[in-house]
Parts: sequence; C-alpha cells; structure tokens
Amino acid sequence: MDPEAIQLLREIRDETRQTNARLDQTIDRLDQTVGRLDQTIVGVEGLNVGLEHANARLDQTVDRLDQTVLGVQGLSLGLEHANARLDQTTVAVQDLRLGLEHANDRLDQTVLGVRGLKVGLEQTVDRLDQTVLGVQGLKVGFDQANSRLEAIETAVLEFAEQQRFVVRYLRTLTERDRGIDEDVLDLRRRVEQIEARLGPG
Repeated sequence: MDPEAIQLLREIRDETRQTNARLDQTIDRLDQTVGRLDQTIVGVEGLNVGLEHANARLDQTVDRLDQTVLGVQGLSLGLEHANARLDQTTVAVQDLRLGLEHANDRLDQTVLGVRGLKVGLEQTVDRLDQTVLGVQGLKVGFDQANSRLEAIETAVLEFAEQQRFVVRYLRTLTERDRGIDEDVLDLRRRVEQIEARLGPG
C-alpha cells in the first residue's frame, strides 16, 4: 500500500481515538453535572435561599452543556471529514491496485515477448550452427578442389614442357630440311651447268 495512504489512515485512527477520549470526558462531566443537579434539587427543597444560587449554577451547567453539544457537533463534523478522507483514500488505494494489476499484465506480456525472443534467438543460433557446418563442408570441398587443381596444374605444366621440347625439335628438323633443300638446289644447278658445258650428247 502507498506510504502516504498508510500515514493518512494512521492520522484518522489517532483523531478517532482522541474523539472517543473527548466523548468519554464529556460523559464524565455530564455524570458529574447530574450529580450536582441532584444535590441542587435537595438543597432547593431544604433551602429556598439557595435557589437563586442553584439557578445560577444550573445556568452555568446549561451553558457548559451547550458548549459540549457544540463540541460534539464539531467532533461529528470532524468525523464526517475523516470519513470523507478515508473514502478518498480507499478510492486512491483501489486506483493504485488497478494500476498495479495493469503493470503486472504488462510485465507478463513483456515476459512472454522476451521468451519468444529467446526462442527466436535459439533458432537463429541453430541456423548459424548449420550454416557454419555448411561453410566448413564447403571449405573441405574447396580444399579438395584446390588439391585437384594443383595436380591438374602440375600435369598441364609438364605437358607444356613436353610441347616446348617437341616444338624446338620440329623447328630444328625444319631448319635442317631447309638446309638440305638448298644443298639439293645447289647440286642441281651445278649439274645443269656441267651438262650445259658438255653440250648435247
């Protein structure tokens, strides 16, 4: 409960206790007044001389009773105000209770949302784990592919080296063939010159 509401209730309780104490004092005074009135009546019956004095005391008592009635009325108004403040406090406490209930409902909804977020995060983590496994599998595949590519690259380099050797060999043979052709042509020219010198046979 709100501390201010508790303090207000305590003040109302204290005021009520004080009012009860005042009422008890008033009742005691009334009892004393009644006793005095009885004594006055006895004195009036015995002594007519004291009648005026008794009337004066009676007037004073009446005044006191009037003051007591006014005090009781004031206390009644105070109690009414206290009851009104108590009603206001009760309404405030009920409003506070409703506010707490709404806050609890919102807290429950927040907890449910957090739980759902936790489930979503767990699912995301599972998917990330699966993705990591897939990436690791792809890495293994890439490693195997790189190994195969290195073997192919080695074979291609060896084949290229062999091709270079063949090209150099063929080039050498071609150059030799050209030299032989030139020698044959030279011999053919010489034969023709000799035949020309000898004349027709």
